[in-house]
Formats: sequence, C-alpha cells, structure tokens
Amino acid sequence: MRIRDMVARAFCKRAENDQASPMEPVDAAEPPEGPVSAEEVLLGCSFATRDDALRALSKHAVDLGIASDPDELMDAFLEREAEGTTGMMDSFAIPHAKSASISRVAVLVAKSRRDIGSWETMDGVPVRVVIALLVPDDQANTEHLRMLAKMAEALMDEGFRTRLRRSDDVACIAAEVNRHLR
Repeated sequence: MRIRDMVARAFCKRAENDQASPMEPVDAAEPPEGPVSAEEVLLGCSFATRDDALRALSKHAVDLGIASDPDELMDAFLEREAEGTTGMMDSFAIPHAKSASISRVAVLVAKSRRDIGSWETMDGVPVRVVIALLVPDDQANTEHLRMLAKMAEALMDEGFRTRLRRSDDVACIAAEVNRHLR
C-alpha cells in the first residue's frame, strides 16, 4: 500500500471516529534529538504557488549548508512531484528530494500565511504547512523511506497537525517534528 493511501485511510478513519483530541504540547525546553533544528523552521512565509515554496526551501537548504545547489535541489523536488503530488490532507504537504547536492539528511518545515496555490492535495484543502524531507543520494533507499513513513504516520495524529498549524514557536515545531521522527 502506498504511503499516500495509508494517510488517506487514516484521515478517513479519524473523521469517522472523531474522538481524537490534541495531545499535550511538546516541551521545547528539552527538545527530542532529530534532524530538525529551530533554524530549519520557516514561519510567516507567503508562498503563492507550490513552486515558490519549493524554491524557497531549496534556497534555505543551501543557506544552511544542507545542500550545495538550489537549482539541483529544486529539480529533485519537481522530479518527485511529477510522479504524483506530495500534497496530503488537512493543509499539509510532504515534498521530498533525493539528490547528490544534499550533504546530510534534513527536514525543513515552512508555514505559509496564505493558501499555497497550484499544490494538488488529496482532500482539495490548500496547503499551508510544508514538511520537506531532504536525503543524500547514498541514503535514498533507507533513510528516505523511513522518514517518509514516520511523517505519514505523524499526519494521522490530529494533535500533531493541530500543534503544527497553531504554533508560531520554531523550537516547539522542531521538537514536535523530531518527536515523530524518532
């Protein structure tokens, strides 16, 4: 079963039961270790399109030393999008890229103040929260799939989705994502 299908089934199941309640927020004072640091969280963005969001994430990855070439990283994102949208449900997207220009496994999070246009989603709800997975080519088959599965599982958690949508604290967002990547 494809991860996208697993997420869709989980969202539908949650909607049917509708008994899930957001869990307590993660304490950012003792953030779980993981690939996301506060500097890898972008808040207050205003992306007009999917490509604007992916371009900004590509540039940010280069600025942080995670990748060496923003154009190569952008091409990797678009190559994956050509296989099928990474827009999920409930305003989330999980774009992912495998590239030789990526030096280490990383996760970037970006929140847009406005709906991101032209990003197809499974439920038609516009994307506002982007969780981008970046993996070097040499780790593509192992770490890439593990992280993708963990993020798909996290998106099944209503509390996780709510905390990410509502939080404006980069340390709390990083800690929340890291907690789910363990």
